Amino acid sequence: SSWQDSDENKHYDDCMDENANKISEILDACKAFSIKEVNKLLSENKISAKAAECDKLLSTYFLNVDGNFTNFDLLCAELKCINHKFSAIGIAETNTPPNVSTTYQMPNYNALYQDIINESKK
Repeated sequence: SSWQDSDENKHYDDCMDENANKISEILDACKAFSIKEVNKLLSENKISAKAAECDKLLSTYFLNVDGNFTNFDLLCAELKCINHKFSAIGIAETNTPPNVSTTYQMPNYNALYQDIINESKK
């Protein structure tokens, strides 16, 4: 019998199921956008808000880069095509160690890399 099967830990399973369902709903609602579509959405948002207030808003860009070593330059090129400077850019990558953070820099951003996940299946 594992710790998950015990009655005293049942609430963990319930929470995990509830969280998994929420995460699944969020992922199902995700959409892919072309650079042109992103620029249009950003432009429409700035038109509907006062420009001065819009610059104060937090904006984020997140991508599973699937190979920082091979795809970082492409990511930077794509970001240059987007007519917006994001407040923060997050990159999901399990195989880039902290000691190369100076190699992978984006102008006007700080690079923070965590330790490699040794159990990565890739």
